[in-house]
Amino acid sequence: MKFACCTSIFRLRSLSEAIEGIARAGFHGVEIRAERPHAYPKDLSAAQVNALQQCLDLHKIRICCLSGISGNPTHEARKVSWIDSDRHRQEERIQYTRECLRLAAAMGIPCILTEAGGIVSRDMQREEAWDLCVNNVARVLPLAEKLGVTLIIQSEPGFLIESTEHLLDFLRDLDFHPRLKANMDVGNVYCAGEDILDSWMKISPHAAHIHLADIAVSKIYRYVPLGEGILDIPRFLEKVSDAGYNGFATVRLDFSDQKAEDVVTASADYLRRKGFLAKKPE
Repeated sequence: MKFACCTSIFRLRSLSEAIEGIARAGFHGVEIRAERPHAYPKDLSAAQVNALQQCLDLHKIRICCLSGISGNPTHEARKVSWIDSDRHRQEERIQYTRECLRLAAAMGIPCILTEAGGIVSRDMQREEAWDLCVNNVARVLPLAEKLGVTLIIQSEPGFLIESTEHLLDFLRDLDFHPRLKANMDVGNVYCAGEDILDSWMKISPHAAHIHLADIAVSKIYRYVPLGEGILDIPRFLEKVSDAGYNGFATVRLDFSDQKAEDVVTASADYLRRKGFLAKKPE
């Protein structure tokens, strides 16, 4: 198992600064948000993609995942949903996802992450929303297969796909397509009221990525540096290791008043103390 950190905590800083901070902490990889100011696909020229690759080479780190959850140029904007009641917004999500797939293929990024279906609007029945999501995701899978990039999807409280069982049902309805896999988001699973170990045992055969997070002691849906919350992270990682998982686990952290580098380093140090992350070279 290899460890990465998401650039979301650096969302007010440049992508090069985010990569440098994550690499200095000792992570093997970085998960990049496909939004401004980091890697919104429509913004990136060939020269910028080349400069990004040089930055990665300089810091000896790789991109493990491109996060296309928001579907928007900025983090603050409303997510563009697979099941938006506005057909044009649905098409925006599909087109944005295709752009993310193309960017990932150009940079050798193995997977892109999308949202958990979307929030079901009041004017739509859940069954209708479910069929719409299945059909719309199916429209991007041929391109994913052609480019050799995997689309990963997760469960999230309050969304169409809000539990591990929903996620399994969704994968099943798309015939367990080889280019559609699961992202196991520990924080989302816990906040949905599930046991993270039980969830992992169910989803592990289909997992291509993991989001690692700790939840505040207050149990509010807020991520804190690993080891500062209430989740038993070491036990979970032991189960993941026992299952033979050899992909990436990306640490997710909320925006903080603290310096982003310090928060990222704190989580990396925790993983080192627990024996999961190698010591930084001298």
